[in-house]
Amino acid sequence: MSAPPPPVPAPAPSDTAPPPPAARWPVPAWAAAGVVLTGLYLLSMDATILNVAVPDLQRDLGPSMAQIQWIIDGFPLVVAGAVMAGGVLSDRWGHRRSFITGALVCCVASVFGATASDPGVVIAARAGMGAGAAIVLPAGMSVLITSLYVTPERRRRAFTAWTMAVAVGGLSGPVVGGALVELFSWRAGFWANVPLAAGVAVAAWFFVPESGRTRKGRVDATGCLLSSGALLCVLWGLIEAPVHGWTSGPVLAAYAVAVALALAFRTQQRRTRSVPSSAVRRHRSWTAICAATGAYGAPSCRASSCAWPRSGCCS
Repeated sequence: MSAPPPPVPAPAPSDTAPPPPAARWPVPAWAAAGVVLTGLYLLSMDATILNVAVPDLQRDLGPSMAQIQWIIDGFPLVVAGAVMAGGVLSDRWGHRRSFITGALVCCVASVFGATASDPGVVIAARAGMGAGAAIVLPAGMSVLITSLYVTPERRRRAFTAWTMAVAVGGLSGPVVGGALVELFSWRAGFWANVPLAAGVAVAAWFFVPESGRTRKGRVDATGCLLSSGALLCVLWGLIEAPVHGWTSGPVLAAYAVAVALALAFRTQQRRTRSVPSSAVRRHRSWTAICAATGAYGAPSCRASSCAWPRSGCCS
């Protein structure tokens, strides 16, 4: 019987082999991360920048108390209701493309808000800015943890930086808004956002690498609606609790509906493998969703219960 042939040695790696995806991007990770965090800070600041501008806005446009409530809370409510869908679309469109799209949506909505002559237009502009932020928040998180910082230790640091950018932006909004109102008018809170959001979009095009763009599976519209409804009810309860009381009927009903929708979402996701179930399992956007709800909920509670009732706009 003949001897077995000698094993064939593995071919040496070719010098012309394509580098890994991260090595193809010539921009340093810190520069791309700086662009992403700047966009997150800017849009988080937009959530609270009009809180101290309510008296000036009321003298100019004369909105009712209900309209003032919607002007302040429309932004975070839309973020909470649309952030899950924004994360799903970000995974399918591409994270950089979604980040740029969200920033441009905020830019266009800011133009409408700055030129508004009716409170309804201001409410619509704030809702549009919230829709853009609902895309930017999960897209920015996904860029950080799937393209720039992929090791567990670096991901933890990236998530900390993401959280800090969102929190500091929300807290600095009233300070920046107060300075703009003092120097110009309430419209400056919108106008200042136009060049900044456009600049972030342009910088993201040149500095942020593309990632995501997973087109496998169908979009789970039922899951998006259930999850968005649950988040919306939670944030609505946080906003209304300081006004009606934490144990009031409407607030408890909102939390009960949120729990029911969350349980329905969990049950529905166990029976399907469509998006967003796959996105939730990969944890690409789930942490961003939870953090966004908490980050926007607290400033909105302060805005609803403290900012405009004490601002003198009722006098």
